[in-house]
Amino acid sequence: MGTIMLFAFYDKYSTGIYEQKLFMLPIFAVAVFCLAIYSVIRYWNSAPYVEIQNTFIKIGREKIYFQDIALYALSGKFPFKYVLKFPFEGWEIVKKNGDVIHLFNDFYLNTPELKLSFEKNFLNKEPHKTKQDISPNKLRFDDFETFAGIQWISLRGVTLWGMIVFFAGLIIYKGKQPSTTTILVMSTICIIWFWLNSYFMHYFKLYDQYLVVKNHNWIWRTHIYHINDIKEVAFETQGKWPNCLRIITKDHKNQLYPAGTLWDKTWFHFKDKLEEKNILVRNECIY
Repeated sequence: MGTIMLFAFYDKYSTGIYEQKLFMLPIFAVAVFCLAIYSVIRYWNSAPYVEIQNTFIKIGREKIYFQDIALYALSGKFPFKYVLKFPFEGWEIVKKNGDVIHLFNDFYLNTPELKLSFEKNFLNKEPHKTKQDISPNKLRFDDFETFAGIQWISLRGVTLWGMIVFFAGLIIYKGKQPSTTTILVMSTICIIWFWLNSYFMHYFKLYDQYLVVKNHNWIWRTHIYHINDIKEVAFETQGKWPNCLRIITKDHKNQLYPAGTLWDKTWFHFKDKLEEKNILVRNECIY
């Protein structure tokens, strides 16, 4: 972006016909370059090398012996210091001298393994083994409660299907056979639009021993969690996203499920039912 601004400035300046406000372009270009450099440095410094041994954890160049750790939290939202502070999911280590260190989940490919190694060495705790590949057939005759909305009257649903109906209407309105190219272009746009918006349309089923995640439009996708494998869940949102459910298992894996069709009252009822199952719920966005 900064390079484009500089080229635009040069092209206009070389003609000899310009206004004084043209000189704002190189100023903004320099600002963009500085932001780019700052971003790389900020992210690099926020993802230090981590090594865990029997008696210490090494973060960057600092070696922290377990005996010097006062508190820790292996899940939660912690401030990521960028131009402003943003809450990122991660973990926190507080030293006895008051120093606080934050590590962020998305900056490491092996975050669950790091947390398990920390627990094993610091707490002498054996890793929790989650139940793998639970078959949906196992739940066919079990009672469950569904926590979902109606996509046709939700903002996300209206946005999704309204756009598709709009494009279909354009073709019908013309009153003549559209070209193959037109059909392909509009169909591609509608498919991409359908796929992107469907990602925000998860809903949930709660059984006696299982939490199941489904999707209104991706009907073939089913994610099943055993209640005993769930460490905690978080109700959260990101930017312009709808409310989401983050499921964190006891082996420290986590997955985010946007659920744009659920009303607030449904979320609150869902929270009550989860807590009845002794699942810790972090409500970070619904009030």
